[in-house]
Amino acid sequence: MEKPQTIVGFKIGNALIDELDVMPAKKAQLAWRKIIARMRYKVPGLRNGIDVTTTPEGFKVRKGCS
Repeated sequence: MEKPQTIVGFKIGNALIDELDVMPAKKAQLAWRKIIARMRYKVPGLRNGIDVTTTPEGFKVRKGCS
């Protein structure tokens, strides 16, 4: 996630964020907010959602990203 500020102008129904816990906190928060702002794709039967993965070297918990 080199440039989270470029997450604009499209709609999604699902997202996967890889290694959120190893990003600098401010960048992770900006990325999270941009991604949830895109979660507006509406299709019958689709439940919008975000999956987040981490790595053993991260092992941090992101609190307050929303």
